[in-house]
Amino acid sequence: MYKNIIIAATVCLLTACEIETSGNGNLDGYWHAVSADTLATQGHADLSGKRLFWAIQNHLVVMTDYDDKEPNLVAHFNYDDKGRTLSIYDFHYYDRENGDPDVGDSTLLSSWFLESDSTVFTVENLSQSSLTLTTGKHRVKFEKY
Repeated sequence: MYKNIIIAATVCLLTACEIETSGNGNLDGYWHAVSADTLATQGHADLSGKRLFWAIQNHLVVMTDYDDKEPNLVAHFNYDDKGRTLSIYDFHYYDRENGDPDVGDSTLLSSWFLESDSTVFTVENLSQSSLTLTTGKHRVKFEKY
């Protein structure tokens, strides 16, 4: 009798749960920004000593500054692995207690290498351990943490 109950419970659990995958491949993960280049001026910033992180999973990216100098953000994204583009949009302050309010001033996004309230990056490099994103103005390199 107990054997039948265990089998029934297992079947119920297996049929009730669906496995969801994002299709993002190596993009999903926790990324540390290590450098940023300004393409027009050939400027270079070493960010490896700063604690700027992007957590990417499914269709959300959370941008966190553990040094508390930049606003923490959450946004949606679309990743096109064939076209090698990453579009980030719909920015909110990451503030769970206050309902993640909209970012009203898009100039605040520049500290996260975002050019507007809807930024499209070209994915120059993506591997298990490194990520390089470019726009018309910036090249940002990340290492998986």
